[in-house]
Parts: sequence; structure tokens; C-alpha cells
Amino acid sequence: KAVSAKASDEKTFEEFKKILDTALENVSKINAVQIRDKAYAGMSVLFADAGMENKAVEVARRVSDNKLFEDIFSKIADSAVNSENYMDAIALASRMPEGIQKNDFLAELAAGVAKRGYYEAAFSIIDSIKDASARDYSYAAIVVSAAGKNPKALAKAAAKINLENTGALEKISPLCAAIKEVRKPSGNDCKAAALADFARMVGASDKALCQKINSAAIEALKDEKQIDPKIGNAIVRNLYDFSGPAEAVNFIYENAYKYSIIPIWQLCEISSAAAKSDLQTARKGFELAVDKCSGNGDILSVAWFVSLSKLPNESKVQIIKKYLPVFDK
Repeated sequence: KAVSAKASDEKTFEEFKKILDTALENVSKINAVQIRDKAYAGMSVLFADAGMENKAVEVARRVSDNKLFEDIFSKIADSAVNSENYMDAIALASRMPEGIQKNDFLAELAAGVAKRGYYEAAFSIIDSIKDASARDYSYAAIVVSAAGKNPKALAKAAAKINLENTGALEKISPLCAAIKEVRKPSGNDCKAAALADFARMVGASDKALCQKINSAAIEALKDEKQIDPKIGNAIVRNLYDFSGPAEAVNFIYENAYKYSIIPIWQLCEISSAAAKSDLQTARKGFELAVDKCSGNGDILSVAWFVSLSKLPNESKVQIIKKYLPVFDK
């Protein structure tokens, strides 16, 4: 009835809430503890179903029988997570025995609190989670919530995540989800994709941590025979933005036989940028671009980038030498 009343209109629902309050008052007058507990349990679930989260939590706390309380906990857990008074929700969880159900609830609660901008409260909740993996999921949720809003909270949460917990990182990785839509990736692919995405999220808040995470993504691919272009592009982008163009060129050069999809013009752009600080690495990039040329259009593009680069003229000639015309003496 309460759910129907809520769906009807606000005025009807307000009237129904008065009826629920009266019912709750009558329950409090029941002298038999066992019967009163059952009534409170039923009322708590009713309030949860009606979308009255704070009331559901408040009434659940009145249930004195622990077994009965545990039975209703899972039914009102979602409401408790969405309750505005997260302290009540924490008190609710404190009555639960240690285990998966309690850990999952606290993880969801921390994520919900972070989403509302209470980051320090979220960290305090996570500290009470016994399971390390569940903590990682909560920290990952904070990374998502804090992105673009609170760099300090994002960096703090990111630093606490175990980089070996691929499952937690996959939860926040659009790249991993995109790859899974197309094919069934290997475990290393999933790990590298999740780490590359994670590094990108962290980059603006903590450059050093971003570099560490991106290096872990590269390490995850070391035994793979091929590098998925989407993953390779994500790693290169991170290297370019947060480690420098020379690092990006080196990655492409070292993995040229595994990562072959990068457009020649893009390799040339990265090599041109690298030439501003590292001429030797830039030359390697341009030479690789020449090796990848498949026609006149490609070599003209490479020659254009090479001519505009900061490389010495002699190096420029050497790079495109095999495509230059040969004249008789």
C-alpha cells in the first residue's frame, strides 16, 4: 500500500506516512519483546520499500533479536546505503558479524558517502572493512567519485589500491568494458587495460603514481604476442602526457613487432615532440615510421614531419635516404 501511495502522488503519500507513523507508535506499545521485534522488522522493510531510507534504518536499530536483525539486514541494506545519516548506517553494520555481507555493505556505504562528497568519512568507513579486496573496491569507487572534484582524495584513494587486484580496477575501466564487448580478452589484456585507464584517472592528481601504474600496465603485456591497439594507444597517451614524448617513442619502438596499428602520422607527431629534448630517440621514431611506410603518400608525410623537426639536416637526410633519388656523378 505504501509503495502504491508513493507512486500515486505526493499528497497521498504524505497522508499514508501519517498512517505508518501511527502504526510504528502502536508497535512500540507491544509488551511482548519477541512480537515487538517481529513488528519492528516488518516495519523497517516496509519503510525501505517505500523509499524512506532514514526511517528504515532507525526502525531496524530497534530490533533487539540478533538473528531477526540479520535476516532483515540484507533486505534494507540498499536503503541504509542511501540513507542521509550514514552514522546510523555504520551503527547498523556494527551489529553484523564479520563476513562477506558486512564487508560488501560497508564498501557500498563508503562509495555512497564518497559520491555525496564526504571523502574523509568514506575513508573512515573503509578503514573498518576487514577484507582487503573489498577495501580496494571502495577505494576504486572513491577514485571515480573524486575525479575532477577532489584531486587530494583521488590521489589518496588511488595510492591505497593493490595494483594486482584487477577485479577492482576493472570496475572503473571503460577501456576494459569496451574490449570485452568486442572479444574475450586474456587476463593480461584486462589487467593492462584496467591499469592504463587507472593511470589516466590519477595523472592530473599524482604524476609519479600515474607513471608507476602505467609502468605496471606495460609490464602486464611483456609476455603477450600482440598488443591490442586500444590498450597500446592508452599506454602511449599516458606516456606522452605524463612521462614525455621520448618515453612514448621508446615504448612504440621497443614493441614495434607487437604494436603495429599506430598511424604513421601519429608516430611522426610524437617523434617531432621528442626531438625538442631527445634527438636520438626522435630519430629512432622517425626511422621506425620510414620502415612502416607502404607507399608514396606515407613517405611524403614522414618527410614533411622530418623536415620540420629539430633534427640536424644530416640526420634528416639519413632518415629518408632510401627514398631519395640517386643521380649520376
